[in-house]
Order: sequence, then C-alpha cells, then structure tokens
Amino acid sequence: MQASTGSDNPVLIRYHVSSGHSGGEPLKVQVNNSAESLAFLMWQLR
Repeated sequence: MQASTGSDNPVLIRYHVSSGHSGGEPLKVQVNNSAESLAFLMWQLR
C-alpha cells in the first residue's frame, strides 16, 4: 500500500482485524492509537 501512494514519504497504516465500523473503541485502544500516531510523527520530525 505504501508503494502505491505515488510519494516517497512514509505512510502510517493501521489495520485492526477485530475492529468494526461502529467506532466504539475502548479507551485503551484509543490511547494506543494516539501513541502510535505521535511516535510516527516524532520519527518523521527528527
């Protein structure tokens, strides 16, 4: 998927097998997602 973006920039892809489309993720999952996004951002800003 990253190769097909048409860009040389990295892409953060989040894939959860057990999640649905309801959007009702538990707080632990929401915190984990935020931490992953911030870590990705910090990696890119260095």
